[in-house]
Amino acid sequence: MLKTVVCRAGSGLLKQACRTGPVPWRSQSRYRWVSSLPMNTVILFVPQQEAWVVERMGRFHRILEPERESLNSNIVHSINQASDDWGIRCLRYEIKDIHVPPRVKESMQMQVEAERKKRATVLESEGTREAAINVAEGRKRAQILASEGEKAEQINKAAAASLSVAEQYVTAFSNLAKQSNTVILPSNTGDVSSMVTQAMAIYGTLAKTQSSSSVELKPEPADDELDFKAMLEATTPESTSVIKRLQNDTLLVVMGDHGMTDTGDHGGESQKETDAALFLYSGSPLFQASDKQVEPEVVPQIDLVPTLALLLGIPIPFSSVGQIILPLFPRNSSLDAPAALSQAEALWINVKQVHRFLETYSSMAKDIPADSLSQLRARFSQISDQYMSSIRDETPLNPELVASMQEYLSSVRETCRASWARFNPLKMAAGLLVLSFGCILCYIISELSVVVLQAAMLKTPVLAGLMCGGAVSVIQIFTLGYVEVSWSLGAAVFCSEALFLWKARKVCPRGRLSYCHLLTLPLLVLLLRCASLLSDSYVIFEGRVVTFLLFSLGLYIPLKLNWDGVLMPAPSTDSQKPAGLIAPSLPPSVVRRESGTLLVCISVLMACLYLSLSFHSCREEQGACQPSVFLTPLSRVQDSRLRNLHYVLSLASLSAWAYLLHRWLRHYGNLNCTGVVVFTARGLLPLAAICIGLHWAVSATPEDTFKNLAELIRLAQVILPRIAFGLLGFGMLLLWLDPLTVFLKTRATLNSRGTGMPPPRYRASTGISPQAELNYLIPQLYQRIRHSLDDEGAKEIDPDGRPAVEAYGLGTVYSAPLVLLCGLMGLGMLLLHSEGMALAFLLLLLQAAALLYLHASSSNLSSQQSHSGVFSVPWTSVVLWSLAASQFFHATGHQPTFPSIQWGAAFVGFPQGHTGTALPATLVTLNTFSSHILFAVSCPLLLFWPLVCELRGTRTSRLGGAEDGDEVVMEMRLRENPQQFSSALLQLATRYLFVNGTQASVLASVCAAAILRRHLMVWKVFAPKLMFEASAFIVGSVFVLVGVALVTRVDVAVARLFQRLLPENSR
Repeated sequence: MLKTVVCRAGSGLLKQACRTGPVPWRSQSRYRWVSSLPMNTVILFVPQQEAWVVERMGRFHRILEPERESLNSNIVHSINQASDDWGIRCLRYEIKDIHVPPRVKESMQMQVEAERKKRATVLESEGTREAAINVAEGRKRAQILASEGEKAEQINKAAAASLSVAEQYVTAFSNLAKQSNTVILPSNTGDVSSMVTQAMAIYGTLAKTQSSSSVELKPEPADDELDFKAMLEATTPESTSVIKRLQNDTLLVVMGDHGMTDTGDHGGESQKETDAALFLYSGSPLFQASDKQVEPEVVPQIDLVPTLALLLGIPIPFSSVGQIILPLFPRNSSLDAPAALSQAEALWINVKQVHRFLETYSSMAKDIPADSLSQLRARFSQISDQYMSSIRDETPLNPELVASMQEYLSSVRETCRASWARFNPLKMAAGLLVLSFGCILCYIISELSVVVLQAAMLKTPVLAGLMCGGAVSVIQIFTLGYVEVSWSLGAAVFCSEALFLWKARKVCPRGRLSYCHLLTLPLLVLLLRCASLLSDSYVIFEGRVVTFLLFSLGLYIPLKLNWDGVLMPAPSTDSQKPAGLIAPSLPPSVVRRESGTLLVCISVLMACLYLSLSFHSCREEQGACQPSVFLTPLSRVQDSRLRNLHYVLSLASLSAWAYLLHRWLRHYGNLNCTGVVVFTARGLLPLAAICIGLHWAVSATPEDTFKNLAELIRLAQVILPRIAFGLLGFGMLLLWLDPLTVFLKTRATLNSRGTGMPPPRYRASTGISPQAELNYLIPQLYQRIRHSLDDEGAKEIDPDGRPAVEAYGLGTVYSAPLVLLCGLMGLGMLLLHSEGMALAFLLLLLQAAALLYLHASSSNLSSQQSHSGVFSVPWTSVVLWSLAASQFFHATGHQPTFPSIQWGAAFVGFPQGHTGTALPATLVTLNTFSSHILFAVSCPLLLFWPLVCELRGTRTSRLGGAEDGDEVVMEMRLRENPQQFSSALLQLATRYLFVNGTQASVLASVCAAAILRRHLMVWKVFAPKLMFEASAFIVGSVFVLVGVALVTRVDVAVARLFQRLLPENSR
């Protein structure tokens, strides 16, 4: 049996410790226990302020009890006896001063001076000694370096010889086992580079066995051989030194990594990608060498576990289904290794362990076929009977029995492999078909949103899908006796999708649905994103890939506008026509202003993308990667100055988040009313930010700083996060109950007649054109105004021309609740992250604003050129928004791997733990997919932002005149055509779902996992990626519906507002 020095010493110590046992020791009603040390050693553990000693058994032991306690009690008792007559009770005493006689003081002073002189002399002598030691060490180091230089020169001279040995190793491979005690399993003779590596690694050992008459070869190495030479020369000294130190009872095992094909592919199923070299070396022969070298079979990697376990004399791990490498064990245990296991004994131990695991696993899981399990049990019973009978009769084991054991182990391995690595191609194909139809359905709905709403095409497919799913379930019950939910659900979805696509083909206008739209650059970027998920390298570095795609697509917008002649119009060849391609209604000043806006947005986007790379975490595969310092909680930062700096940055980012939201709402007049939304923005949002800042301060406080306030700090760590969660949740509830942020101001009439009423006119925060109201917004007001003008005349109109009713905040009535909701949710999710992520969340806010203004400027310029009045969000903006969600998934310190999940989020506000699993799962989900949630909820802002940033002085022709042309309607333009508003909102939601469904979350990740299901990295890269992105798609889809639902809630509230403003007789 192979042992190491560590194992032998450890076992001896363990045996002695086991014999010792705990021995009680009584000392004044206190018990002492002996630790697990050798028998002749006793350690007595004593309370504080007691002296303890460690003594050898056979001498003596003692415990020195201090007499201070008894002295204190005696003094207090004496004082109480003297003061009882006065009614005074003494609880403790304190020595205030001690008066020492002068002679005693002089003696003490002399003693102190002598002690100081003694210490000075000792220190001086120690300094002299250290100086001498340093000089000696320097001389010694110089000699060592000189000898190492000579040794290195000798090694360099032997480089050519080592290459010669490598070539001789390749050419004379068959004689290696005869002349040395080395075994190589498996050896791929076709892979010369692996064989050269092995030969160079054992050069020091092979040099002793080579014939002195061998001819030294001096080849001219190629470029790849020079690379191997440099690499091997760097590792040869270490390998040689390790081999020289090996003892006869030690086995050196060197395993190679998997290979690659000639084209560089790795991780697949080909032989070059799965074969690896195995090198075993022992100081003494493990078994007698055979007469001729026979190349062994390929050894599976799982066979190394039981082999090494039995060679080291330890039990085989329970969950191992590998088979021992039989040539490493002697055929007879009495041959040269009386303590070693023979081949039959090792095989029997291996068989029993595998059978025990198989029985336990089959009782817990039912995925192994019953017939295969019964056959394996029968074969084990037969092997067990034969082996036990041979042991009882003390007869040598039959070679057929050894072969039966090997066959049994191979059968168990193949059965488990077939059960564990089982794929259902039919289900995979059906799932891919359903997902593909779903993506096509989302694309068709986005292109035909108006037709879908008008024809009510969604009701019939949904009902048909439910009926189809129910029918499949009934058929399964009668045929199989149970219902397989996956097939029923898949049938229902597939039936609904197929019926909808058939109806869409019938009602689709000719030429309306064109596949040429799929060839645009944004969708090509989306295709590249999908293709990158088929490579494990791109998945590992996905954060940087998404950042690059986002930056490239952001630069595409101004370049496309310039190519279309919007930013820099081309000179006109006709002098009779105005120069340029833009409409005359778009003055050059507006173009210059919007060009500046585009430049600022691109600059902010570039800065945010660059800074966000500083917050990335690292995967296990990224060896040279260093995780961001901002991922470390402040409580774990040891440097106090660095901790304070991070806290100041986090607090400044938190304050900037709250300030920017408040500033935007105030700028557009959404904080003038007295509703609950204003209370949320002015009160609850700042209070929640303050609680978060205080929580960070409490969490960052070291435990040993304020020991007296430990209980208060623990209480604050529970109360402050819960208060912040409560404030944010209450604010969201108020926002849903009353989402309007409109302030109405009515002016008193100027006429003296009580019967006449001025015409009601309304204005948004920047003013709504009265002509637009008469034509589009509220047609009912037109009849009332005309009647009032006919009766009263123009003299009753206000002299200053101001409207009778002014509505502040009406121009951003839809976007303001969404912005506030995102601000509240952002603070809640920031609380679930570490303090350093506050700066990353601020970058997320700035980047989202840059994308919105970039989209608004490009949309306004493009719409002015095309004179289009249709509300639609282009594909470029939707793809940018989706890429930003994926990019900030990495910029908030996340990775699509299970070790990177920030489990600490489950204990924010609950440091003592949870009684259930629903709440911690929710907190971890919000932490992991925070970026997807924020961008999904704010997705409708892509529809509203071009209206918020609408260009002034460019809509006069569409409003029917130039009167009040400088005033813009903003989001109230959506009220002019409710049908277009609904279709645009549906189109935006389905486009966002299409982009997320195809690029990562569903279709691309499923295709990658299905195609590469046999890949080496499928369970480490592709499968976790699929699970993370599918979860992100589900969470994002739910919160897209939340954002759309909030917009619908605001629209209903706006309709009720106008109903209150209109009199009953004019409706």
